[in-house]
Amino acid sequence: MRLFPTISMPILTGTSIWNQMVRAILMLFIPAVALTGINTGHSDAAPNGDSGFKPSEIHFVTRVLPVLESRCQPCHGRDREKIKGGLSLMNSGGFAAGGENFSDLNIIEEGHAEPLLIRIISRTVPDLEMPPKQSDSLKADEIDSFRIWMNSGSPWPSQESIASIRQLHATGTGELVKTSGGLSADWDNRRYRPDSLWAYRPLSEVEIPKSPEIENPIDRILEKTWKKLGIEPAPMADSRTLIRRLKYTLHGLPPDSGTEEFQEAESSTPMDDPSWNDLVDRLLADPAYGEKFGRHWLDLVRYADSAGLANDFIRGSAWRYRDYVIRSFNSDRPWKEFVLQQLAGDELPGNNPDNLIATGFLRMGPWELTAMEVPRIARQKFLDDVTDITGQVFLSQPLQCARCHDHKFDPVPTRDYYSFQAVFEYTQIAEAEVPWGDQGEPETTPDRQVIEKRRQWHQQTLRDLDTMREEAQREWCRERGLPPMTRSEAVRKGLPEGRLPPRHAGFSVRDYGMDRIARKGLQRLSWEKEQFEPVAHVVYNGAWPDISSYNSPRREPEAPWDGAMETVAILKGGDPFSPLEDVDPGALSVLDGIGTMPPIADSRTGRRRALARWITAPDNALALRSIANRVWLWTFNRGLVETPNHFGVTTPPPAHPELLDFLARYFEESGGSIKALNRLILTSRAWRRSSFAPDRRDETGILRSQFACFTPRRLTAEEIRDSQLKVTGLLNRSMGGPPVKPMMEMETALQPRMVMGTFAEAWQPSIRAADRNRRSIYTLQLRGLRDPFMEVFDAPSPDLSCPIRGQSAIPTQVMALINNPSVLSRAVFLASQIAQPAGTEHNQKEKVVSRAFQAVFGRLPSPVEMDGSLHFLQTMEAFHKQNAPQAVEIPGRVTRHAVEENTGEPFTFTELLPAYQLMEPDPWIGDLPPSARAAAELIHQLLNSNEFFFLY
Repeated sequence: MRLFPTISMPILTGTSIWNQMVRAILMLFIPAVALTGINTGHSDAAPNGDSGFKPSEIHFVTRVLPVLESRCQPCHGRDREKIKGGLSLMNSGGFAAGGENFSDLNIIEEGHAEPLLIRIISRTVPDLEMPPKQSDSLKADEIDSFRIWMNSGSPWPSQESIASIRQLHATGTGELVKTSGGLSADWDNRRYRPDSLWAYRPLSEVEIPKSPEIENPIDRILEKTWKKLGIEPAPMADSRTLIRRLKYTLHGLPPDSGTEEFQEAESSTPMDDPSWNDLVDRLLADPAYGEKFGRHWLDLVRYADSAGLANDFIRGSAWRYRDYVIRSFNSDRPWKEFVLQQLAGDELPGNNPDNLIATGFLRMGPWELTAMEVPRIARQKFLDDVTDITGQVFLSQPLQCARCHDHKFDPVPTRDYYSFQAVFEYTQIAEAEVPWGDQGEPETTPDRQVIEKRRQWHQQTLRDLDTMREEAQREWCRERGLPPMTRSEAVRKGLPEGRLPPRHAGFSVRDYGMDRIARKGLQRLSWEKEQFEPVAHVVYNGAWPDISSYNSPRREPEAPWDGAMETVAILKGGDPFSPLEDVDPGALSVLDGIGTMPPIADSRTGRRRALARWITAPDNALALRSIANRVWLWTFNRGLVETPNHFGVTTPPPAHPELLDFLARYFEESGGSIKALNRLILTSRAWRRSSFAPDRRDETGILRSQFACFTPRRLTAEEIRDSQLKVTGLLNRSMGGPPVKPMMEMETALQPRMVMGTFAEAWQPSIRAADRNRRSIYTLQLRGLRDPFMEVFDAPSPDLSCPIRGQSAIPTQVMALINNPSVLSRAVFLASQIAQPAGTEHNQKEKVVSRAFQAVFGRLPSPVEMDGSLHFLQTMEAFHKQNAPQAVEIPGRVTRHAVEENTGEPFTFTELLPAYQLMEPDPWIGDLPPSARAAAELIHQLLNSNEFFFLY
């Protein structure tokens, strides 16, 4: 039951019947330990008992103030320099002063029955809804507490009185959580709603309801809830829908229309459980599974092939981590080993290359150290990054919120943040030589030719400049009656500075610019060429190396412990130059008070290994719930917890708490097998239900939130591209190796992209067409140049962890499909297979339409679709007989307009584009006769249809 009833009567003044009603309600519902002998009026009546405090003051301290402290004060007063809306709720003075949008929170505006504050925290005042996020809304009993407080005159005791009341009423409301200790006593004494601490508590013992008719425990648990809520679940989906849904869920690709399963679906006979279970097992065993589920993981860890920020260097061998992830999912690598390798592979014994490659997880964030940045700051950015991403990915705890102050909402003190960071105190970064392993050396691709030609271009530029400069230096000497010589020759002879030729004698503005472009270009190529070498981005334990810039690959030093020894301390405001107190390595102390947390060794090595073992401990309920929820999300399109990267006190609780705990236990007992959890979910009736609810009006309501109805979704950006390649017959299914570069719209590919001190190279596609048509997971992912086609379809930015893909619907998506030359070239290729030779006979055109529908949708067209398609073919064929397509010229060079950094003057130069000169062309519509062009136009339309884009 709620502690206080919801009261919606007008607030009256003076000694009214209303005051008597409130007094009676308080006497009935408020426990004696908190409030006794309540006086809710505005008078200065004698305080209650011997405590010396009025009941209304006790109510404020025990019921209202905890909510203010945890939900309001973080934005309204705790940080005086960042008070939102000019409203401070730290004391009675701030409350009475109001904010920028109002002057009196007690006011009852005309036409309303309740004070302004109650309406604001009830989220009924437009543009002033508090808390701002709907998911953070106050509970009904919390709002009731504010009502009672305001009805009693809104008393706000002094700080001394508040401390005394808390001491007298230590049991208070909510649960006091023990942690390692906050930066203030107030934070330590903050109380939490018991139900808000669900994520940190030990896993519950879930009793599976008995049912002779239902085998899968997931269905038994869900059915129990559905019956309580009176929910009628959706019926089972048909076989065709389920097979397509399953293929995209496990492989990210459409089904093959000629497979045995699809032929069975043609009969409209529902698949029985043994047949379905067998199909699930076969698809889980397919290597495409690792590519799809690996993509989920790469979203989480922010995988990219470049460093981002001002330089955005190519990370030449980042792809080895990508391939490690795919191998791990395909081999069903046990969860404990998967976590241990990524956090501490370099601390493990043996010579397994995967151990080192896996530590690329700690290198995935955007990071740089240049001569323009203070090394201490760059180092702290790295430590902050690995601390926060480890918490988000493995614990669903974004720890960054506790970097500058104790967490505003969750029981995570700043001390915990820096204790967690101390685990990485001696973690340094390097590019290490790592053998190819069982996968063998990757194929040498023609793209190496492009890198070599760019290197030769830069070197020739520098040779030409050197020749010109040396001649200008000799001429400088002649003009002064000196023996002609270069500056370097004069230095070797020991001539004084006044007789040395200028370092850049004869240089024009353009020469200065080209010198910088060539030198920076060679520097950038030193990273890029490593993609073909047995090298991996790794970490190692050691002292902080004495380096001021990180502009080329760096190997692990022979003496890793020579250098500065760091000490991790609590940093005031997160400032690396303001340490407050040294800390020992640790993890989340909240789990000490509610669960268990074994200690982490205070030693130079083994800290990350200890952290990984703590994360994967059988009793780490937080970590188990996190991964169980992720697998459910990846399989069901929505999580049991709506915020998979954040399990906290403000997080909406799981839709089915018992089910989440059951899945977490099942995962642990299965040895940390993600495939076993996949199989359990996919063989449930819940997953196989239709996306169309019995009551169509409730399709987006409780049925979907309770998983009584499947939630449809649009294909992801990668699925769209890969599916188009697959159904048109162009998809190259080869796996692994250095990233490839597909075609990109020329306007984006050739746009000038600035990096520190120069231009980044233009996007140049892979030379071989087969390479350009590989799966999207193998394409080059640059932070500073994202493919607009992928971006418009919500491919996430690699700068932030992405637990859930967005699903927008915007007009530019249509334009990206219709105007993208690559989409049309795919349609052209399929048309060349099904429409040549093609006559004008009616039955021949019917065959073309049927083949196009069969290839794209896996089905034959309906009579209406056939008639419309035939009319479209006739119209487009007539058009193409009258209009020949115009070829687009592919440039071999591009002119750049730049500003020279030293002089600030403009200059132009020509960038070489060798890939466009060497590349195999894509299928072109101009190579087809008019009838086949018409077929390509039809296929192009089918590839852009809702049926192709949505999964039900």
